[in-house]
Amino acid sequence: MKDNLISQSATLLDALDRLNRLSGGAMTLFATDSDGRLTGALTDGDIRRAILVGISLDSPVSTAMFRGFKAIRPHADTDDVTLLRACRERGLRLVPRLDDDGRP
Repeated sequence: MKDNLISQSATLLDALDRLNRLSGGAMTLFATDSDGRLTGALTDGDIRRAILVGISLDSPVSTAMFRGFKAIRPHADTDDVTLLRACRERGLRLVPRLDDDGRP
């Protein structure tokens, strides 16, 4: 999971480089804030869509990341197995598990 983490303040160009190095695996990055809490997910498709609306590659990851990402959270209303099954049906290959503070 460590390879899939990136700061939300990193540039989109940095994110593209990181995604390129992940090739063959789960091609998703998870953005973190300065306290290490997950704040969003980012794929190459998110970056492409950002570019198409005029966002620069020098812009931070936070401008293009998806904030409604799925994660396994403590004390969630849905059990882990049900969530994982739903994620698999949606084609998600990587689902982070977070602690009570939202950190992986």
